[in-house]
Amino acid sequence: MLTVGKHNDIKDSEFDAKELKRGIEVEMEHTDDPEVARAISKDHLMELKNYYTLLDEMEEKGKRMNKEKTAGKAEQESIKDQLDVCYEEMGQISDRMFEAKEENDPEAYSDGKKAWSTCQKNIEKLESELEHFYEKKASTKKLSIPDQHQLRILKDTVRNPAKGFIGGPTAKESEKILREKFHYTDSQISNLKTASISARLEVVAYLLNN
Repeated sequence: MLTVGKHNDIKDSEFDAKELKRGIEVEMEHTDDPEVARAISKDHLMELKNYYTLLDEMEEKGKRMNKEKTAGKAEQESIKDQLDVCYEEMGQISDRMFEAKEENDPEAYSDGKKAWSTCQKNIEKLESELEHFYEKKASTKKLSIPDQHQLRILKDTVRNPAKGFIGGPTAKESEKILREKFHYTDSQISNLKTASISARLEVVAYLLNN
């Protein structure tokens, strides 16, 4: 006699045939006895008549989410690689522009400005895409107005540490608050610092044009 199953006395015909069949298949992963699998299946189906359909849907959803997460991580790394290339390219462009200015070569300087502008737009686009991956599930829309304001200041300070000398928190203090209050990860902080490189390059562009 079976020692498991509270509903062994209920006929198979009382259950949805597809659900019971699927239930036995699933429970056979945990036992070598088909009758034990049948008994466990019946117990689950008495609690929820479409138990195994829901179980399959949950497993499929989990696989899909894991696949999306893996794909998202790969895309994130790709964006970082593209940003590295753009930053290096901007450095090279700035060198060429300095040389063109020293050699009084307006045509080369003009070409450099166009290349700089194109590269800068690419960086802004890539940084925007990268920011998407670091957004917290808790949207800033759920934050109070003062917290939204504070978050914006903290992020700006990490991006541009010089702002910390104006009277607000320093870059290190901002990082600490972002982690402790707004639960920012190391990756998110790193992304903000990466964005600051673009800001410094903009300063170089300004100096070159003035």
